[in-house]
Amino acid sequence: MLLVDPGVYIGAAADLNDTQALADANITHILSVDSVDPAPLTPAGDDVFRRKWVCVSDEATSDLLSHMNDCNLFLQEAVDGGGAVIVHCQAGRSRSATVVTAYLMRRHKLGFSEAYHRLKTVKQDVQVNSGFEEQLCLYEAMGCEVDFSSPLYKQYRLSKIAEKYPELQHVPRELFAVDPAHSSSSEVSYRCRKCRRTLFRDSSLLSHRVGEGAAAFGHKKFSNITAAVS
Repeated sequence: MLLVDPGVYIGAAADLNDTQALADANITHILSVDSVDPAPLTPAGDDVFRRKWVCVSDEATSDLLSHMNDCNLFLQEAVDGGGAVIVHCQAGRSRSATVVTAYLMRRHKLGFSEAYHRLKTVKQDVQVNSGFEEQLCLYEAMGCEVDFSSPLYKQYRLSKIAEKYPELQHVPRELFAVDPAHSSSSEVSYRCRKCRRTLFRDSSLLSHRVGEGAAAFGHKKFSNITAAVS
């Protein structure tokens, strides 16, 4: 367990077994970033600590970005309350390092590279996986605040869905937005020209490279196909 910033420690799951070290560091909060449900410290140990568990595997396809706002709030709560927090995963190298790096970025207004370098000076063996590194770069691009309505975040979520469901045949319904026809939002809506049903709203649009329009589908026109056959 190593002190990274005032009131913020990084460690491994094994560090939770040293209750004396936790007491000496004035640990009041424990953030577990692991795919395994953290076990109670002692029969009554959890009464002493405020705990949070983020269930994430150490894989490049895992989504930690969506949890960064909540994790930062949890860490800030510990520090502002005069206590301290330990952020841990199994080895204290990738998942916990990602969360702590995000905290440093927001707390000290740092870019990803600078914040990650600061963490490495304290714990040289940290090594976030490639997926988490990309998420931290996106976190920086969003101003160190995950904006769930941002086109950048929406594009990110679409990419994660595509990775998890390559055939898009069994996507859980909860991953989709609320039916725009049942929304009371005041934003611009787009309706079917024939039946006037609301199809989508302005926030559903993502920026993209402009194509060639109808001309791009000229090769599919019936006249062209007939000419090719004859």
